[in-house]
Amino acid sequence: NMRGQVISISLLVLVTAAAGQKVPHNLPVLFQYSEPGHNVAVFRGAQLKQAIAAGLVPGFGNRAGKKIDTSADDMEADKAAAAARAAADARARAAAAKAAADARAAAAARAAAARPSQLEQAEQACIQACRNLAGQCRNPFA
Repeated sequence: NMRGQVISISLLVLVTAAAGQKVPHNLPVLFQYSEPGHNVAVFRGAQLKQAIAAGLVPGFGNRAGKKIDTSADDMEADKAAAAARAAADARARAAAAKAAADARAAAAARAAAARPSQLEQAEQACIQACRNLAGQCRNPFA
């Protein structure tokens, strides 16, 4: 009889100790608070849905054929992805427009550098006029 009571008490202690242990999980917890009376945990949305679908969250998942409606979240994610693609496309168009403008500016600078300035043109005209005059002023006796 005494032996039965010791075994019963030992089993009771073992069960109580095992029940008090937390079951480890690898769910993406953002925040967790635990008290003897209740536990609170906040999970990341998309990863939590994957964990529920995989059956890792007890009490959730396929409950009597009911599915969790994720269509609103899916549509929101699709909208966000479309907005991100549109922003990336706009940045690419802006970069291409800037590159084209830079190329036009560089070509204009090269063309301007190849043209003689007004001062150089005036100088060339003066030199040519002097040559013309020098040709007219030759002394036939010299």
